[in-house]
Amino acid sequence: MPQGTAANLPDPDEMDQLTAGEIAELPLSHLANLMEEAKECKLTTGIVVQFLESCINLKYGPHIDAAFKAKDEPLGTARINDDELDLVITTPKKVVWSAQVLENISKTSREEWDENPAEYCMSSDNFGHIEIFDKGVSGSFC
Repeated sequence: MPQGTAANLPDPDEMDQLTAGEIAELPLSHLANLMEEAKECKLTTGIVVQFLESCINLKYGPHIDAAFKAKDEPLGTARINDDELDLVITTPKKVVWSAQVLENISKTSREEWDENPAEYCMSSDNFGHIEIFDKGVSGSFC
C-alpha cells in the first residue's frame, strides 16, 4: 500500500477491500481521519436506528401493548406477526436509572473531557430492543 498523496489513500468505503496489514501501513494522520469518520458514521447510524425504532413504536405501539398484556407480563419479549415478518420487542427485565448519575456522566464527558456525550450515552423512551425477522429465518442475529 503506497503512503503517498491523499489522492491514493483509501476512504472508509474502500476499507473492506484492504487487509489489516495494508491498513496498518497507512500514515497515522490518515488512520486518525478514518477513525474519526468511523465514529461519526457510528453516531449517525445510532441516531437513525433510534429514529426508526421510534417510527416502529408509533406504528405498532397499540399492538405491542396488547402483546405484552396478553402474556400478562410488561417485561421480557413479545412478538407481533405482520405479513412475512416477525417483529420482536424485548424490554429489559431490571432497569434502574439514576437521572442524576447519567447527567453527571454527560457533564463530565462534555466539560472535562471535551467530548460529545451522545457518542457514549444513548437513551430510548419506549422499548429496550426491536428486531425484525423474516418468518422463514430462525435464530437471532444480535
